[in-house]
Amino acid sequence: ETLRKLVNQQGHDALISKPKVSITTMHGAKGRESDLVIIMTDCNNTVRQHTLAPAEIRLSYVSLTRAKRDAVILFPQTNTYISHFFGG
Repeated sequence: ETLRKLVNQQGHDALISKPKVSITTMHGAKGRESDLVIIMTDCNNTVRQHTLAPAEIRLSYVSLTRAKRDAVILFPQTNTYISHFFGG
C-alpha cells in the first residue's frame, strides 16, 4: 500500500531515486527545505558565545520551519549547548 501511494504521488521514478541525507549547519541550510530536520543542540564554547545574538535566535526558528514533515530537537548530551531551544 505504501509503495502504491508513493507511485501515485510521485510517479514511477520515485522507486529508483536514492534517498538524500544532508548534514550541514543551520547557516548552511538557509533557504533549503527537507522532509525531516534534526537539530543537534550540543556545541562548543565559541559557538555558544554567539548563539544568543538576535540573528542567531531567528536562524534557529527558521531552521525549524525548514522541515516539510517533521522537526526534531535533540536534547543536549554535554553542558555546552544552544540554550534557547530549551527556554533558557
